[in-house]
Amino acid sequence: FNISLFILGGSYRPEAGSFIGPLAMDALKKFQISTCFIGTSGISADGVFSSQNTIEAMQKKAVIEASARSIVLSDSGKIGVAAFSIFAHSTDIDILIIDDNPKKANLLQKLDIEIVKIRGD
Repeated sequence: FNISLFILGGSYRPEAGSFIGPLAMDALKKFQISTCFIGTSGISADGVFSSQNTIEAMQKKAVIEASARSIVLSDSGKIGVAAFSIFAHSTDIDILIIDDNPKKANLLQKLDIEIVKIRGD
């Protein structure tokens, strides 16, 4: 694969494994991103993607806006969860990659988003 990985810098959040804050937001302005991969703390039934931290949510929103394609990676345990700070709606996301949980699958059916389900063993 021909993958380039850049780290924006800023304040490191060990619990999330991410860098956030003004330094990261400033660095982000210098990039055009073809595809971003973002995690989420919650996905509501009406397609709201949320995070526990407002600064992290602001940064995720900025990354989505700078990206040609946005992919959210999540586990089904986040379905039906409303975390504190909203960073996107289903119309902002191109693909949701999630584990296949039949008990929660119908909660995502009405979202206008491509959903890729991964079978967990």
